[in-house]
Amino acid sequence: MKEFLKVYFKEFKNFQHEDLKGDGGHRNYTRIKNANHSFILMSCGLYDLSLKKFIKTQNRLKAYVKVPQLFQYDLKKGLLLLEDLGNKSLESIYFRKGEINSLFFYQKALKQLIQIQSKISTKRQDPSFDKDFFLKEIEQAICDIEKYLFTFSKIRFIDKKKVSQFNKEFQNILEFILREEDFVFCHRDYHSRNLMLKNQQIYIIDFQDSGKGPWFYDLTSLLYDSYIPLKYKKEMSLFYLQNLPPILAKKVKKYSHLEKMIQLQFLQRGFKACGRFCAFKLENNKNSHLKYVPRTLNLLRSIAHKHSYKAIADYAQHILNTFSMP
Repeated sequence: MKEFLKVYFKEFKNFQHEDLKGDGGHRNYTRIKNANHSFILMSCGLYDLSLKKFIKTQNRLKAYVKVPQLFQYDLKKGLLLLEDLGNKSLESIYFRKGEINSLFFYQKALKQLIQIQSKISTKRQDPSFDKDFFLKEIEQAICDIEKYLFTFSKIRFIDKKKVSQFNKEFQNILEFILREEDFVFCHRDYHSRNLMLKNQQIYIIDFQDSGKGPWFYDLTSLLYDSYIPLKYKKEMSLFYLQNLPPILAKKVKKYSHLEKMIQLQFLQRGFKACGRFCAFKLENNKNSHLKYVPRTLNLLRSIAHKHSYKAIADYAQHILNTFSMP
C-alpha cells in the first residue's frame, strides 16, 4: 500500500490509518490522514473489474454532479485513492436532524438525480436493467431469503404453490413497469448511505454498478430506502415532478402515475434488498443489515395489498412470520 501511495505522495510519512465500515459489499475502505491531508483508499481486490467501471463512471458524472475526486489508481492491485468526504451521509443527517430538517438535503439529492437524468446519455455498452435483469435479481433474492430461513429460522419447507403464484405476479408487474420505455442513466443504489454531505453539498458515491433503466428506479431507491422510514414521500415526489428533466416532462404529468411506478418498482427492489441483507449474513457472517428486513417486508406487504397483488403480499407475510434473528 505504501508503494502505491508514494506514487501520489512524494513524502509518505506520519499518516494514520482508520478502517471504515462498508455497506456489506466486498470493497474495503481506509481513511489515510495526517495533520494536513485526509484521503480515502478503496481496495477492490486484484484485477477487480468494478474498479475500471468506477473510474469511467466517475468521469461521466463529475461534469454534472458532485462526486469524490479521484487522485490515483492501480487497476492490477485494485486500489483507488479518493477525496475524503467525511462521515456525514444523508442517513446520518436524517437521524440527527429529523425528517423535516432533512428535507432541504433530500431536495438537493433530487436535484442531483434530475441532473443525472437530464445530462448523462446512456451508452450501448451500459448494462440494461430490463425484465431479464430484474427477474434474475428476484430469483437470487428469493433463493437467499429461503436459504437464510432454512439456516437460521429452522424452516423445513417452502410452499411451492405460493412461490409459483408469487413469480406469476412478478412477471405481470415487470411487464407493466417496463412499458415505460424511457430508459435513463441509473445509479442503481441511489439511497441515503450513498449520498454524502460536504460543504453543504450532496456528493454521490458507490456508482460503479450504474447502467440504464426505468426513469423511476433511482427515485424508488431514494424514497423507499430500507434504512430510512420516510414519511414525506409525497412531498418529495411532487418536488421531483415539478422539476422533471426535459426527457420526461411530456411523459410524466400526474403524481398518481409517478407514485404507482415507484411503488411497483419497489416491489422488485425491496425483495432484492431483503435478499442482499440475508446474503450478507450467509456469505460474510454479517448481522448488520438483518434488522432492516422486517421493516422492508412490512412495507412490501402494504404496497402489494394496495395494488391487489395478493400472492406477493402473502409471501411477504410468510417471510415475516418465519423470519428471526440468529
